[in-house]
Amino acid sequence: MRFDELVTAVEASSASDWEVLIPPRVEVIKLYGEDVPQIGVEGHQYSAHYKPNLDISLAWGAEQNDGEPWQGAWAAWSSFPNGTVFGRWAEILWRSRPVSRVLYVTADGGRYTLPAPLPVSDGEGLDAPISHWSVKKTELPLVRLIHDLTTSGHTFDEGMRGAKFTIV
Repeated sequence: MRFDELVTAVEASSASDWEVLIPPRVEVIKLYGEDVPQIGVEGHQYSAHYKPNLDISLAWGAEQNDGEPWQGAWAAWSSFPNGTVFGRWAEILWRSRPVSRVLYVTADGGRYTLPAPLPVSDGEGLDAPISHWSVKKTELPLVRLIHDLTTSGHTFDEGMRGAKFTIV
């Protein structure tokens, strides 16, 4: 299977084509803290296999930014009631090997799974104000699928409207 065929299969699928596996696989065990070591699980929170082709699977939910919420300008786009935003990783796997990775965000207390936005400014330089936030059109199908697999009661489209992202 070629890479483009794999990505197309995932993008054309719907949540009913997948079987979500919980609890997740343990990927890494690490120590937290300096004075009192604590054991925690690091890795993806979810995995799923594609029912029509078991060579294809997904893994998602691994923390970005050491599990800390996005702050300052990076979270400024969130106008949801719960303004906390967390970065997470998602991976498309072929025969259990990662072949594609996407950064996404969870917003509004986990009610929405959305593509990770990039700031866009009308001016030049690092001090130019951010005019709006954009997301890549190519990331929408995978992030929509992850939203549909893990979130109920709120739609992906509601989240995108609330975030007011520009799609590029």
